[in-house]
Amino acid sequence: MTTDTGRRAPDETGTPESHVDADDLTLAYLRVLRADQRRRDRRGTLFVLYATLLTGTIWLGPYLIAAGTAARDGSLHGPLAERALAAVPAVLPVLFATALLVAARRACWRGPVLPDAATVDWLLPLPVARARLLLPLLRRSVLFSVAAGAALGAVGGFLLYPLGATPGWASTLVGAGSGAAVGGLCTA
Repeated sequence: MTTDTGRRAPDETGTPESHVDADDLTLAYLRVLRADQRRRDRRGTLFVLYATLLTGTIWLGPYLIAAGTAARDGSLHGPLAERALAAVPAVLPVLFATALLVAARRACWRGPVLPDAATVDWLLPLPVARARLLLPLLRRSVLFSVAAGAALGAVGGFLLYPLGATPGWASTLVGAGSGAAVGGLCTA
């Protein structure tokens, strides 16, 4: 409801009537325009994730389980096994530090959020709330980094299990937690 001057009339609470923000309209229009592209991108991402998990599970899973079981039972013998077991405590922290360095370097160059070209060209110069554009991308980036870090950390924790006195689930859980923390820090 408007008054004679064209301004919104206050309702019974004394506040102006609710109105649709221009940002809402712009983002809704953009969402409709990009629906097909988002669907195609989502399918491609899910296929890559599926193929990676399937390949990693089939190829690496049995080797990791066999290596952990053999190391725990003490059935690894010979000079190569002894050198490998002796190198694990020194190599895994170096691998984790390298992963942290690579992820931090990538974050410095690209940042945690990389919008597509249409958003950069069309929407960022406009007076649209940037938080509403960039926060969903940031959330997605953080979730992906934390999940990938947790998976890699769990593998690292599982590999450290034969060297310690902790149960296998504890070292795997600690590895997953530290990997998730590193993944989250690399996004920030």
